[in-house]
Amino acid sequence: MARPAGWREAWVDVDVDRRDDALRTAGALVVYGALAGAARAHPALLDLAWPAGGVAALWLLGSWGRPSRLVRDAGLLVGTTVLAYAAVGATPARGLAVGAMVLLASFVTVLVLRRLTPPTAAGRAPRLERPADLGAVLAASAASGLVQALVSPSVISAADGELLPLVLWPWGLRGAVSTFVVLAVGLRLVAAGDAALLRARGARGPRRAAAARPAPRARTGDVLEAAAVVTVLAAVHVASAATEDVVLLGLTVLPLAVWAGLRLPTTWTAAIVLADATAVVLLTAHGLGPTQPLPPGLRTTTAQVLVGVVTFVTLVLALHRDDLVRAGARERRARERAQEQADLLGGVLASAQEGVVVVDAAGRVLLDNDAARDLLGVPADASRRAQDDAFALLHVDGTPVPEDEMPLVRALRGARTAGAELLLRRSDGTARRVVVTAHPLPGPAGAHGAVATLHDVTREREAAQALAESERLCRRALDASPLGMLVLPLDERPRRVLRTNPALERLLARTDLPGEDVAEVVDPTDLPLLAAALDALADGAPPRRVEVRLLGPGGRRLRASCTASVVRQGDGRREAVLLLEDLTARHEAERALAHAARHDPLTGAPNRRVLTERLAALVGGGARDGARVGVVYLDLDGFKDVNDAEGHAVGDAVLREAARRLDAAVRPGDTVARLGGDEFVVVCPDLSAEADLAAVAQRVVDALGAPYAPPARRHRVTASAGTALAGPGEDAAALLARADAAMYAAKRAGGDRWSDGTPPADDVSTTEMAVLTPAERAG
Repeated sequence: MARPAGWREAWVDVDVDRRDDALRTAGALVVYGALAGAARAHPALLDLAWPAGGVAALWLLGSWGRPSRLVRDAGLLVGTTVLAYAAVGATPARGLAVGAMVLLASFVTVLVLRRLTPPTAAGRAPRLERPADLGAVLAASAASGLVQALVSPSVISAADGELLPLVLWPWGLRGAVSTFVVLAVGLRLVAAGDAALLRARGARGPRRAAAARPAPRARTGDVLEAAAVVTVLAAVHVASAATEDVVLLGLTVLPLAVWAGLRLPTTWTAAIVLADATAVVLLTAHGLGPTQPLPPGLRTTTAQVLVGVVTFVTLVLALHRDDLVRAGARERRARERAQEQADLLGGVLASAQEGVVVVDAAGRVLLDNDAARDLLGVPADASRRAQDDAFALLHVDGTPVPEDEMPLVRALRGARTAGAELLLRRSDGTARRVVVTAHPLPGPAGAHGAVATLHDVTREREAAQALAESERLCRRALDASPLGMLVLPLDERPRRVLRTNPALERLLARTDLPGEDVAEVVDPTDLPLLAAALDALADGAPPRRVEVRLLGPGGRRLRASCTASVVRQGDGRREAVLLLEDLTARHEAERALAHAARHDPLTGAPNRRVLTERLAALVGGGARDGARVGVVYLDLDGFKDVNDAEGHAVGDAVLREAARRLDAAVRPGDTVARLGGDEFVVVCPDLSAEADLAAVAQRVVDALGAPYAPPARRHRVTASAGTALAGPGEDAAALLARADAAMYAAKRAGGDRWSDGTPPADDVSTTEMAVLTPAERAG
């Protein structure tokens, strides 16, 4: 039987995972047993700290989500407690009672921590990366301390046969502080160790590639600062032990902790915090240090509070510094992307054959290309005055174009100029005939500037004049011209085709046109326009350019620029020679540009501009009477992992599939728009009740949470959604802001859900009421 592709790599990954689990279990067992036995053997140390509880929580975090391993580790934890206590002379019943208490407190700690932090893969501990993560650790540690305070006296009393008083403060503070320090520092150090181990093994497979981040390079300055902090801390503890000066310790340790949190890498800071906490506990347990003059109870409380405060302050500052570093990296990437887009636009304009000129609202040139500068005769480094004096615009009859009728000036007033044929006289005395198209940039008329394209038609006009010289030259030009040419009788009705040229035959895919009525060539709706132009030409009017649609192959309509000139034959007959320039590609490009201005190029969904217009119209009174307008603000969860692990091509495919699913999930008449990145907005008009918007939100979250095609299937991509219904007098910006805030509430609650932003009731948690998964909403 043939094995599936990749079976060998999968087997290697399973084998490595088993070895990792064995090493983790052995390490946790040794550390936990040593700490539990040491605490039991030294009552003074036990009064101060119970670090074994934090180690137990870290131990169970490593097997959480894998029931068989969790049951095994729970049994090992209780058994290790019994053995450790027996090794220092305690009864098995006492060890069993303490083990059960530690197991219960650890379970509560892990449950609270998992509830308050983003979900991770089975067997993977939550990451300590942001100040909010540290808040979750603090809450979990407080829960652990409360459990220890409530359970420990009764459990130990039952085991020893002696009644212990229920004193919440000492038991709870010791358990909470010890668990907090060990759990916070441990999560950071264990995550760093796992990442280093994965990098050392080559990070095989998609899971390892996603988990193993590049190791930050240690700077010499960081090493020196860390060494200085450790040295000063050691000196402070020695000095405080000798002088018993609590002020010296308080005024020195906290500033050093702040310095370490603001200056050093977070993992190093965590190690320093652990060392400092250990020193304070050991000195206090041996009756040394600045707390020696205090009463025994106050001495213990003071040491515990000092350790907890130093740990919390230091790690909060360090994690906040990490947030700032990540924000700076995102800003740099945004600037780089903007520069790439600017370079791309410059490359496109540089390769364009037509001249392009973009001006601001004041008429200053913002952007032009080489073709425009060559056509206008303007050097690239010319001043504004030199540019104005470099050329003059004239009508084709040689009369100057008034300034207020110039195409760009009209565009700045909001008027469009399409295909205006002008004479451009340059400062060197040469003249070019150009067709100018100008229109204002998107936005209020002229507020953002205007753009003009210049097409040099000088050669075309010279060719038309040459055709009029004689029939022989006309014939040669007819056969050789790249433009389509059509010869019609000027004075006969109906006008039937006399001759064509190869270019027109290729364009229309017909060679049988001679003898056919012109209606076989030109679209019927444009025949009156062409007839009027030919009649005017017959009456002596100068040639003018018109745009008509030709009947192309397969019924396709081809847009063409038609310019007619008169050729008089020897017998007195007058013929109209029509030069036909295929403008189909240009028109399609213009339509594509217009479409691109209002749609996302990747997904084809409407962009922010369309969203703003649509939402402003609906909120401003465009909705049906009695109906309401709502929005669903969406952000993909896990999309960054797909981009980082699989590459932008796979990420783009996920975005396109997400847009397709959204279109299929929303109602007819709803608008799906992409704001950028992995953010989408659904505009829902004509809502009769909040339930209608809730149904849309549930459908889109369900649709986006379905698995994606490989290789994106290796990652869990879901969506967080926020909904908002427009209130009386609320504008579009405020409505979007509310939906955005509701979306972030859903994301903070774990993602793969939607939120309507409703504040929770006093007796119900936010995650239970304000933010619900689709399944919870349906239930």
